[in-house]
Amino acid sequence: MKLNELVKEILQKVIPCSMVELISDTIGYVFTGFSKSGEAILYEYQDKIICKTRYGREDEINSWDDFLSVAWHWFDDYRYREPFTEPDCYFKNHFIEKGWIKEVSVTKYI
Repeated sequence: MKLNELVKEILQKVIPCSMVELISDTIGYVFTGFSKSGEAILYEYQDKIICKTRYGREDEINSWDDFLSVAWHWFDDYRYREPFTEPDCYFKNHFIEKGWIKEVSVTKYI
């Protein structure tokens, strides 16, 4: 998969790209909603798509599922720490579709 195809698929899944930046003479696409990491940058390096997040973590991305798994990793690792107890609104429904989380409603009477 090419970077522009992946970015198009991500945008079609309603995950907004917050900005574009130059990374080592290539264009990087910045996406937010990655829990404690905050953002992820997608860019090409040596014919591979790389997803760079906090602490210098770099994952090779071959598909939408790979990208979603990186977002899940950041949420799952920090879900019991404030203020990261809720998944980002852009990823929540995708996590539910994968069966990684369930939405539970609580009714309160006052």
